[in-house]
Amino acid sequence: MKVRRGLQAQRFRPNVWETVQAKAVFISEYQHSIKSCKHNEAIINALCAVWQAGRIYQAAAMFADTVNERVSVYDKLIYADGMSIARDE
Repeated sequence: MKVRRGLQAQRFRPNVWETVQAKAVFISEYQHSIKSCKHNEAIINALCAVWQAGRIYQAAAMFADTVNERVSVYDKLIYADGMSIARDE
C-alpha cells in the first residue's frame, strides 16, 4: 500500500506541542526506569509511556472542543492515571 503525502497524511503528524510532550514523557519515564532497569528495558518503558500518553491525549480530544480544553483534559487524565511528567514550560 502506497501512502501519498498531502492533506490526508498531515492529520497523523504531531504538532509542536505533541512532539514536546512526547519528548517530556519519554525522558521522564526513562529517568524513572533507568534507576531499576537496564538501558534497553528503560527505553521500552519510555516508549510505552509515550504510547500511553498518546492514547490519553486521543481520549482527551474526544471530550474537548478546543486545543486549550484538550490540553486541560489531558493534564487531568494524566494526573488521574498517576503519570508524573516534568515539563520545561
